[in-house]
Amino acid sequence: NSTVLIHSYLHETLRVPVERGLISASAQENCQLQHIRALWRLLNVSKGRQLALRNQDPFDSVPEQFRCDLPEDLVPQFINNLRKLNMDKFLKELADMLLLYTHKWAETRCTEDNSLQKGMRLFYGSNMPGLGFIPDGVQLK
Repeated sequence: NSTVLIHSYLHETLRVPVERGLISASAQENCQLQHIRALWRLLNVSKGRQLALRNQDPFDSVPEQFRCDLPEDLVPQFINNLRKLNMDKFLKELADMLLLYTHKWAETRCTEDNSLQKGMRLFYGSNMPGLGFIPDGVQLK
């Protein structure tokens, strides 16, 4: 439950002693698990942008077993389609899926032939803007 207070989660679920919990009374009363998730998303998207601005690969830490080259015939189509998207929203949703949900999807539905579009449909539904712009050849390994 994302509305659970961090203070409660620390002490009731993780059994962290009270003296090792949150120091701020305001944080104890107001901070929820959803705030951690939002901060995590923000930091990851920001990190990806900064790496991209420095011409570094934002996915450099992704293990080789999850990497494969995009077929050359899809590169121009994919680049052209990405220009049509609201990249801020798309990157947030993509980062969310990759960071938080890929392991769940891999355990239950992943085969060697799953498109990124299919993976995003599973988590965000068919009404997520931009899904039609992702070619089926772009794979989620």
